Amino acid sequence: MKANGILWSLCADKECLESLTNVYEAFTLLEEIIERLPAPRLSKKEEPLIDNVANRDEIKAVLSSQGISDENLVSYAISRQLHGLYPDQPWTGSSCPICGQKPTLILAREKPELTYVSRETKARCICGHEKDIEPYTCPSCGRQGRGNFEVYVAPGSPVRVYVCKNCGHRFAEIQDTGLGEKELQALHGAIRLLLREVELSSHETG
Repeated sequence: MKANGILWSLCADKECLESLTNVYEAFTLLEEIIERLPAPRLSKKEEPLIDNVANRDEIKAVLSSQGISDENLVSYAISRQLHGLYPDQPWTGSSCPICGQKPTLILAREKPELTYVSRETKARCICGHEKDIEPYTCPSCGRQGRGNFEVYVAPGSPVRVYVCKNCGHRFAEIQDTGLGEKELQALHGAIRLLLREVELSSHETG
């Protein structure tokens, strides 16, 4: 399923679809702008890396010239750059070593083996940085087990939203459908809006 089909599947009304589509398009445009930004320079390589960018003001000025001044978007843009520069930065805890946030998207992938198909899951932060994670594990507090989560599902959608009963962290899971990096980032941005503001039309628990 393509990204626009996934957005359709998440919404029960036109207003919801319009909101998610606007966010998706904004993230798509931002990805193009990020490619033209000055490269971030680190004053020190301490985590999270976003806190140690020596030329943040320079990058911020370029973003401002493109009409982007919100500090959260500035941090997002720089984090995306850092992820590209340090794709193998190891995780030492539950917070992302690049941007300092908690993962809000789980990508489930099928891996064909000799006689069966195994399932691989990765936790993805909004900056794009990923780490391996066991199924039904909260990427924030680490609590495991399907019974630890409330699971919300929109009918016909490949997206499931999980709410951890232990810490309250909300995140989504989606099957890896072969989306490109930019398309996946824009979809993640739209799903983050869903996690904050949109109530799914039906749910199942445990």
